[in-house]
Order: sequence, then C-alpha cells, then structure tokens
Amino acid sequence: SHVEVSDEPIDDLILKSSLMVYSTSSVCIDALALGVPVVNLRPQFNIDADPLDEFPEARPEATGLGDLREKVRWLLDHREEYVNQHRDAWSSIAKDMYAPVTPESIQAFTA
Repeated sequence: SHVEVSDEPIDDLILKSSLMVYSTSSVCIDALALGVPVVNLRPQFNIDADPLDEFPEARPEATGLGDLREKVRWLLDHREEYVNQHRDAWSSIAKDMYAPVTPESIQAFTA
C-alpha cells in the first residue's frame, strides 16, 4: 500500500522524497547529490553492484525487511541532523563519481 508507480522524472521524485531505498541503482548518487539520504538494501541472492560500496559511511545498509524498517525509521526520526552531518561528504562523493572527463580518465579505459 506504500508503493506508487510514477512516470515523473526521477530527479523530481527524489526532491519529493524523505529518503531513498535502493539496491544496485546508480540513482542513489543523484539522491546524495540532492541531499536526500539513502539506504542500501543488500540483495541476498544477486551479485551486489552497489555503486556506493566504496563509501560505506555514505549510507546505512540493510540486509532484510526487519533491518530495512529499523534503518528507515531511524533515518526518518533523525533525518535533519543526519543530512546536516553528511551533506558535504555526499557532495564530494557525487563530484568524485561524476568527475569531468579528462584525457587521463579516458586513458584509464583505453589502456
């Protein structure tokens, strides 16, 4: 009953959200760049492809529904303080992940 399908652009939806739950989507980086906290729901049976795996401090991680409920409730109860504490780090992560393309970065993929 808490799920709604939408065809709105993802950035618009993120801006309307209190937090984002994700598994293997890079849209979590967009959420962090917009100042929206994220919770990673680690897949139990898939290869984990979390784009924030190298930045565990950037988000809580949940390993099941009970754990997810706990993390989401905590984030909603402490959202403002949590966002204020992490906003600069999130911005830095987003900049690092979406850094400008340079000859050096291109060379990393052509070598």
